[in-house]
Amino acid sequence: MDKMQTDLQIIIAGAGLGGLASALALKRNGFRVSLYEQGGDKPIPTGLILHGSTLQSLQSLEIAHRVVNLGFAIKCFELRHWNGVLLKMVNLDFISKLSGFPLVAFLRSDLHKLLADEIGGASIFSDHRVLGYYQDSKEATLIFSGGRRIAGDLLIGADGMSSCIRKQLVRVNKLTYTGVTSWRGISTWGESKEGVLTEYWGKGMIFGYVGIGGGKSYWYAYDHSLPNLIEPAGQMRMSLVKRFETGSKNILELLNATPENLIFRTDIYDHALVKPWMDGLVILVGDAAHPVLPSGFWGASLALEDAVCLAQELGTSEVSIALQHFQKKRIERVKKIKNYSKKIWKTQMRHLGLSRWLRDIFLKFTPQKKFSAPLHTFEKFN
Repeated sequence: MDKMQTDLQIIIAGAGLGGLASALALKRNGFRVSLYEQGGDKPIPTGLILHGSTLQSLQSLEIAHRVVNLGFAIKCFELRHWNGVLLKMVNLDFISKLSGFPLVAFLRSDLHKLLADEIGGASIFSDHRVLGYYQDSKEATLIFSGGRRIAGDLLIGADGMSSCIRKQLVRVNKLTYTGVTSWRGISTWGESKEGVLTEYWGKGMIFGYVGIGGGKSYWYAYDHSLPNLIEPAGQMRMSLVKRFETGSKNILELLNATPENLIFRTDIYDHALVKPWMDGLVILVGDAAHPVLPSGFWGASLALEDAVCLAQELGTSEVSIALQHFQKKRIERVKKIKNYSKKIWKTQMRHLGLSRWLRDIFLKFTPQKKFSAPLHTFEKFN
C-alpha cells in the first residue's frame, strides 16, 4: 500500500459494533479514522451471539480469542415446544470444526468496550446527530444538527437500520414493520445449562435463552404486536409474564428474575436488500447496507465481517476499486443469509393451528444433518 493511500482520512457515521469494528480494522491497516455517534458511548446492555465464521474473520484484527473469552461457547441448540417438550437437539461442534471458532454468547456492552478501547477514545465523538452528507470528486462531508460539518476522503455509513446515509444514497428507506415486536433482557436466573442455547416455539411467539456466565442468562422473545406501543413505567416485566404465561415454567422464571431496567423492547422491521451500497466516496456497512431479521443471529456478525473485508480491500486497492470489490465480495453471502433468516423467521412466527402443528412435526423428524445444512455452508466462509 502506498503512503498516499494510508494518508486517507476516513469518517464513520455510527459507533455501533459495525462502526467500531470498521474503525479498528482501518486503523490496523494504517488509516486515520474518526467516528461520530448520535448518542452517548454506552450500548444497550443486552446479550449478543456471534458466529464462528465471524470470529475467524476477526483474527486479522488480533482480537478473536479475546472476544471468545468475553463469553461462553454454545455447543448445543435445543428446540422445544412452547410447553417445554423437546422437538430437536442439534450438536453445534461442527461450527468449531469448520471455522476454528464456536458460536459464542456474551454481553454486547463487553464487545463494545473491547472495540472502543482498542480504537482509543480520541477517535470517537458522541452527541453528533447526522443529518446527511454531500460530496465532490475529492471528499465527502458529513452534516450534523447545529450546522457542523466534517469532511473526509471516504465516508462509511454505519448508522444502523434507520440509516439516514442509506436514505440519501439510494433515495429509499422503506422499512416494513413485520408485525412482530422483540424483547431482550439479562436475567439473574442461574439455571441455564452451560453451553446450551434453548428456544421455545409457540403460537406465533418465540422465547430463547442462553447462559452468559456469572449466574446470568441472556434471553430474547418475539410476539405479534402493534408497533410503537409504550409499556407503562415499571410494568414491562409483569406485562411479559402475562403475555407468555402459557409457556414453559423456565420462561416465567427467567422473566421474574430479570430487573425491570434490563428489559428492552424493539419493534422488528425489515428492508429489502438494496444496491448499490456505494456512491462515489460513500459506502454502507452492516444494517445500514443490509438489515437482516433476528432469526439466526446474523446482524452483528455480518456487520463485523463487513468491517474486516472493507479494510482489507482499502488496504490493497485505490478507493473506487476497493469499494467495488467490497460489494462484490459481500453481496452474495449477505443475500443468502438474509434469505435464509427470512425463511426461518416465517417458520418461527406461524400462528395458525394446522400450520403450526405441521411445523412442529417437520422439525421433530427432520434429520439433524439436514436441519443444520445451511449453517454448514455459512460457517465455512473465509
